[in-house]
Amino acid sequence: MPFMMISMIIILFVSLLNQCKYRFSLLNEILSSLREKIIEKNLARDNVYSVTEEVRIKKPRRISAVFPAGSSSWYAQVLNRVASIQSEICDACDSLEHYFTVQMLSMIAISFLISVFDVYYIVEKMFADGSANSHVSKLQFVAFFFSQGLVHVVGVMKVVYFAALAVNENKQIAVNVHKLINVNHYDEELTKQLTNLSLQLNHRKVAFTAYGFFKLDFTLLFTLVGAATTYLVILVQFSLNQSQPCDPKMISAITAHRNATKSP
Repeated sequence: MPFMMISMIIILFVSLLNQCKYRFSLLNEILSSLREKIIEKNLARDNVYSVTEEVRIKKPRRISAVFPAGSSSWYAQVLNRVASIQSEICDACDSLEHYFTVQMLSMIAISFLISVFDVYYIVEKMFADGSANSHVSKLQFVAFFFSQGLVHVVGVMKVVYFAALAVNENKQIAVNVHKLINVNHYDEELTKQLTNLSLQLNHRKVAFTAYGFFKLDFTLLFTLVGAATTYLVILVQFSLNQSQPCDPKMISAITAHRNATKSP
């Protein structure tokens, strides 16, 4: 039952992250298309011809807005709509992070503990002398705990992967904005709009955390691997100390000291 609940939380969180990433990617496509049109306009600036075209912006929930290219301010209108959509997606990401923050912390903690102990049981079973009283073979034992730990590791990796994709797509918007600034040489109003959008991107950054303890990015995997290695070494050392028999000379020395303290 706990495994089913964790799986449902991971599937729901990953699906919402994928939707946010997809909408950020649509904004990047719009900015890339706008950059190509500005480059074409700069190359054909001396030529006189009429152009009839449209730029379509896709918004969440299948809402679209169409801007005619004949208008003198359609570039600014497109950028204003892009800024508005980016702000709305950032609000959705903040709500998503706030709603799942405790669930992500619990899921990662549970998956970490289960994975560490699964690896410990596998190592102990592989290097044990043998278990004559066990009704489960070594292969079955290793396969069960390996599959259980692998499922939890894959769940954490999926969460980290999709969270990193969404954050990187939002960062790519700033890259495309500055590419637009570099190719725009004639329209000062467009440069002003791009500068405002750049400031908005600087202040509206997307980040997913587990209740503020750590970020859900690829550095988390490195941290978990290092912590798991440390705990495995401690568990193995503790197991070796428990399995080693006591020295007879040490036992006799402790017994003699106890008898000496009891004698009058």
